[in-house]
Amino acid sequence: MTGEVGRCLLNKRLAEKGWNQQKLAEETGFDFRQISFWATDERVMSLRSLFIVSNVLDCDPRTLYEHGFLLFGEKVVK
Repeated sequence: MTGEVGRCLLNKRLAEKGWNQQKLAEETGFDFRQISFWATDERVMSLRSLFIVSNVLDCDPRTLYEHGFLLFGEKVVK
């Protein structure tokens, strides 16, 4: 998945919701360090994690990565 999805937009989505990484950790049960790895592009979210995070943030999972629409074989829609 790396390289296809582009950079992670997690911090942007968190800011839109008025949350920080610690709040997301509390809401999802993921370790704060794991969330930090995703947000800084040190690791890419698994599809399972992607859906959990997007569900908690109430956003389309494709919007969590710069080119996330490529995950599902769709053209990029802005």
